[in-house]
Amino acid sequence: MALSITPAHVNDGDMAPVLMAQVAAGTKVSFFVLDAGYDQLKNYEVARNVKAQAIIPMNLRIEREPPAGMISSGTPCYRWALL
Repeated sequence: MALSITPAHVNDGDMAPVLMAQVAAGTKVSFFVLDAGYDQLKNYEVARNVKAQAIIPMNLRIEREPPAGMISSGTPCYRWALL
């Protein structure tokens, strides 16, 4: 676990990469479960760099296409190939 107390004007999503790296440095992490306020590319990249999965609902205030592997509600989807 990592904790940082910041003033109200500091965006949570901006603090997440540092906190995620601190957690990953101290233990083996498989998943980061964060709320929609952390739906920023840099947070997904940090999770991937430490070989973890970021589970973050899409922030619907930011109009855009869902990331690969997700539907518009932010739910992960997987395509299964028949061999």
